Amino acid sequence: MTNKKKFLNLLGIARQSGNIIIGEDNVLSAIKNQQIRFLVIAKDSGQSTSKKFHDKSKSHQIPFYDRFNREEISKAIGMSRTIIGINNDGFAKHLNKMVMNMD
Repeated sequence: MTNKKKFLNLLGIARQSGNIIIGEDNVLSAIKNQQIRFLVIAKDSGQSTSKKFHDKSKSHQIPFYDRFNREEISKAIGMSRTIIGINNDGFAKHLNKMVMNMD
């Protein structure tokens, strides 16, 4: 199994276990409350949305990955989304480690 598939599978597991935050407003609020440990930003999200979350991740020092499209992310978690916040340290560390081996 490729790292890409493993990453997407882990996103699905994180959703099933209740360790993701979805919805732009919810994710923004969670970032402000220092609850987000990792961000997934769809590469085909809107320009202003993409900029907003890239800027937030940099200013709050949150690692992120932005190379999957909306369809790949949505299929992994079972709902249509462009922004996903991971609020669990274990999942975040594992996803971040996987990202380093994908590029």
